[in-house]
Formats: sequence, C-alpha cells, structure tokens
Amino acid sequence: GVAFFVGTPRSDLQMLARAVGLSLHSLAADASLARHLGAKDGSVALVRPDAYLAACLPMPTPDQLQQALETLQ
Repeated sequence: GVAFFVGTPRSDLQMLARAVGLSLHSLAADASLARHLGAKDGSVALVRPDAYLAACLPMPTPDQLQQALETLQ
C-alpha cells in the first residue's frame, strides 16, 4: 500500500511502515495532493491501489495506523 504523511514522518511510523511493507511518503501541508486528500499537518492518508483515499488518520499512533491497515485488508 501507499501512505502519505503530511509533514515530517515520525520515526515510529516509519518503522511500522517498513515492517508491514507500506510505502510512506512525506507531503508538505500546503501541497496540492495534501489538500486534495484533505490531510492536515501530522496526519496520514492511506491510498488504495486504485488511487482512491482509503482513510485519513489525524495524528495516528503506530497502533492506530496498524489497526487501520488491518481493517482495510
């Protein structure tokens, strides 16, 4: 899967992303893609393989991100 972190990704989320094979990219809060996804600073936007937004998590913890990923599978 693909995820976008708005701002600088925290190391705990980067480690989780690597562990589960998630491609985590950083976006500036004022980037057009961040605005399109409705993602605010500190949030993670999960994007489905067909390029649709699956979830937008405001300031997620690693456990919240893991739970969202499991729910989406």
